[in-house]
Amino acid sequence: MKTKHSITRFERSLIALIAATLLAIPFVFAAGEPENVSGVAASPISETSVGLSWNSAKAANGGLVNHYRVYYGTTSVQAAGEGDYDFQADTTNNNTSYAASGLAPGTTYYFSVTAVDGAGLESEAYSLEASATTLGESADGETPAGR
Repeated sequence: MKTKHSITRFERSLIALIAATLLAIPFVFAAGEPENVSGVAASPISETSVGLSWNSAKAANGGLVNHYRVYYGTTSVQAAGEGDYDFQADTTNNNTSYAASGLAPGTTYYFSVTAVDGAGLESEAYSLEASATTLGESADGETPAGR
C-alpha cells in the first residue's frame, strides 16, 4: 500500500532556498572586473589635441561596459615599469574613442585605457600604451623629429 507524504513548510522553505542558491551560482561567477582594453591607437589632431581609439571591452557579465577611463602623460609608465600617469579622464559613455585636449604643442604623450562597469569596477590592468606627438613646435622651439 502506498502512503501519501505531504511536504511540510520547512521542507518547502528548504527546497526554495536550495533552488535560489543554485540559480544564483552563475551570477556569483560572473562578478569581477571588466575585460582589459586592447588595440589602443593615438593620432595627433592639432597642436593641442590627440585622438584615441580602441577595441571595446566587455563587462564581467558579458554586457557593455559603462564607460572608459583614459590615462595619459608625457612619461611612458610602461617603459619605466612603474609609476602613474599625470592625467586621467572618463569618457561620458561606452564609445571607443576620445579626444584628449589642452595638451602642449610638439609634445609626445603616452596613453592607456581601462574599462569601467556600471558598479564602478575598473579593468585589472592598463591597456598597452599608445603614443602620439601633438602638432607644432614644443615649448623649447623644437619641431619633433620625423616631421
